[in-house]
Amino acid sequence: MAELKAVAAAQGVTVARLLRRAVREMITGGPDLFDDGLKALSETARQLAAAGRNLNQIAATLNSGDHAYSSDIRNAIAEMRIALDIAQDRYVSLIRGSRERWLTVTAGKREAGG
Repeated sequence: MAELKAVAAAQGVTVARLLRRAVREMITGGPDLFDDGLKALSETARQLAAAGRNLNQIAATLNSGDHAYSSDIRNAIAEMRIALDIAQDRYVSLIRGSRERWLTVTAGKREAGG
């Protein structure tokens, strides 16, 4: 139980909340995010929406027959690639964090004889 308390304290949650999340992650197979993960996910969604708007503006400009400067288009695409890379890194980080929490909880349980 001491190991679970230490893990919960490190995550800033109670043991009960940590175990509930671990069980939900085991059942659903996906991350059950803590508050910091939810904030990161929300920010990532905002950035992806902005990248989508940029892409729509590029498509509208190209479809209108207006001659956009190719450097502007290259810059917009480069910004979208950066946003997508950041989003991918955040999602991977959230999933890894969830997995590490789960592995820590299950390892602590095995050590405690559970």
